Amino acid sequence: MPVLKYDPGRNPNADLQAAIQEAQRTGRNILMDVGGNWCVWCRAMDKFFEKNSDVAALRDKNFVWMKVNFSRENTNQKFLSQYPRIAGYPNIFVLDNTGTLLYNEDTSNLESKPAPSYSRKAFINFLKKWSPSQTRGIHLKP
Repeated sequence: MPVLKYDPGRNPNADLQAAIQEAQRTGRNILMDVGGNWCVWCRAMDKFFEKNSDVAALRDKNFVWMKVNFSRENTNQKFLSQYPRIAGYPNIFVLDNTGTLLYNEDTSNLESKPAPSYSRKAFINFLKKWSPSQTRGIHLKP
């Protein structure tokens, strides 16, 4: 079951294990979206997918979507310490269906004008590039 809301009460370790199981069952990769309800760009990304159902469908066909909360209430520091440093929010980690990190995306690369908004073309290209059919056997070097 995908995690579709930033919730400081969730256990990201348990959520990741559930995402791995779902990704393995369905042959998808995992998009781990780190952010919070306080984040303007995080809310803009949610609205972007609501308005662009075809892009959301491409995402859901190829990825299990998992949100990890980062806020004053819960920074999830221990969980996030196993991943590269996050420069801004939202941040997307692309994982394969075993939970291995493939890529770390600063979502500012996916933004468009007027702010806050995202580019359909950039998001479609990103989703296609990191889809399971394109990433088999790829692993991010430490």
